[in-house]
Amino acid sequence: GLYGWVRHPLYLFSMTIFWLMPVVTDLTLAFILAGTLYFLVGSIPEERKLEATFGEAYRQYRRDVPRLLPRFKRRSGSER
Repeated sequence: GLYGWVRHPLYLFSMTIFWLMPVVTDLTLAFILAGTLYFLVGSIPEERKLEATFGEAYRQYRRDVPRLLPRFKRRSGSER
């Protein structure tokens, strides 16, 4: 599913909605920047907690799946 493309799909979709706002004022731009920073920085302690909980399995997942921006290269069926 989505967690095979990025480790934080909800963050990615939230930031996409932020950045696709049709009207951006100074206030909404500040909100967009703050929200993006929150997701970028906030995912770090979340990942540390997941690594502490799941150990090597999560470390392997981190090596295989990007945090927020998907890689759009073709994978063979055995890698999924």
